[in-house]
Amino acid sequence: MAEFTPEKCKQIALARLDVVHKWLEFRKQSQNKLQAIDVTISQAIAKEAKANGYNLVISKQGKVLYSSDDLTSNIQKAIK
Repeated sequence: MAEFTPEKCKQIALARLDVVHKWLEFRKQSQNKLQAIDVTISQAIAKEAKANGYNLVISKQGKVLYSSDDLTSNIQKAIK
């Protein structure tokens, strides 16, 4: 059975920490790529909707993908 000296324990802890840091960096990069893809798709949807005269595009799941009217400021005023 392997003997766990303080130095060996330190090496194991540092290796685990390195793996965690690499995983976090991977997740950050993946999230950035997914956000870029989402922006590209949203822009394409808006472009096609405008070009074809649509005022509203809704996904099959019921999420609004495009709306010609931005109601954000009106809703913010209404809830204040």
